[in-house]
Amino acid sequence: MKHRIASVAAWALVAGCAGQVLADPAPPSPPPPAAVASPAAPAPDPAKLALAQQIYELSGGAEAIKSSMQSMTDTITRSMSALAPADNATLMRAIQHDMLDEVVKLTPTLLDIGARAYAANLSEDELKAYVAWLKSDAGRSIVAKTPAIRGEIVAQDMPLILGLLPRLKQDVVERVCADVHCSADQRQTLETALAHMGTRQGS
Repeated sequence: MKHRIASVAAWALVAGCAGQVLADPAPPSPPPPAAVASPAAPAPDPAKLALAQQIYELSGGAEAIKSSMQSMTDTITRSMSALAPADNATLMRAIQHDMLDEVVKLTPTLLDIGARAYAANLSEDELKAYVAWLKSDAGRSIVAKTPAIRGEIVAQDMPLILGLLPRLKQDVVERVCADVHCSADQRQTLETALAHMGTRQGS
């Protein structure tokens, strides 16, 4: 069970990064999804939405999302192997692949959120210019190279993040308790929860 906690913790640490990978076809980054998800948000202009959807299609669409998430999963699997005994490696891979399957199911929703964000925040002329760039030689080349670039970034980021965990856990306890003046019981609860992240002990 503790190794499952460690696996979930690693996913949580990269959740912010994953969110952008999932929803971002190519620079510039889309606006925060929250702005699109608001009940008060007006329906996007159909012509602009069509252009925004074309941006995602030209950037790889669903396959780009799956490729990015697969790269991230592979990196997490390799990084997490240092946080658990070898006999639990199969279990950890199964957990991570199951998580990947669940995230991939969100692909249509993620594409729709991203397209609506672009349509809501860019003018029709800007969207047309973006589409034209994606169709250019430079645009096609950059889109083709982006998955490998992102994979390289994640592969270098994850060891740094996981290497930071031991010091970060203690720093978090000190900072949080100093800010909220936590009681002894609250401090112990926080220390216990963080101690489960990255534990090497068996369940």
